[in-house]
Amino acid sequence: MFRHLWDFALSVIQHWVALVTGCFVIAAIVVWERYRKKPIAGWLFWTVIGVFLVSACFLAWQDERLKVEHLTSNRISLTPKEIIAVFEGRTTIQGDELASIYLGKWTDYSGTINDIGSMNFGLSAGTYVSFKKDNFTDPLIMARGSSAKWNKQLSMLRSGDKIKVGGHISKIYKDGLWLDDGEIIELPH
Repeated sequence: MFRHLWDFALSVIQHWVALVTGCFVIAAIVVWERYRKKPIAGWLFWTVIGVFLVSACFLAWQDERLKVEHLTSNRISLTPKEIIAVFEGRTTIQGDELASIYLGKWTDYSGTINDIGSMNFGLSAGTYVSFKKDNFTDPLIMARGSSAKWNKQLSMLRSGDKIKVGGHISKIYKDGLWLDDGEIIELPH
């Protein structure tokens, strides 16, 4: 919870600094003070600062709200098993065509870590996590990310830990799928 408060506070500060240092209102105050050769009233100055603070809070909230709207509008709630079911009784090319509607969609997956490794294939560089299959018919799930936060969180985990990840579906196979832009949603307790 404190991490979220800290993130919010940093976002508010960034927006507030942008408003205070790059705003027409501040420029007008400076010109007014130079023209009149005396400072504006203290109450007016603090009112402007307060309005900027409220505006910065709104802008920080709006940033997060837009992220949520983007994720929820581009999110699917199907399980990997349900997604790859489009391949059943079909050729790979038919399944690929049907599965293409899921590409780029955001989904979550909870599972047990099988392995964590790094890969470097040009634009596909990053750290991946593969999940254990409970039985032969379970799909193979691979999630890849490249953010510093993703890498730091994965570096503390071991094979056998249970986690929940989210990511954009980048490839769907007959027996599994890849998630890109990975984010760890839930760590082991």
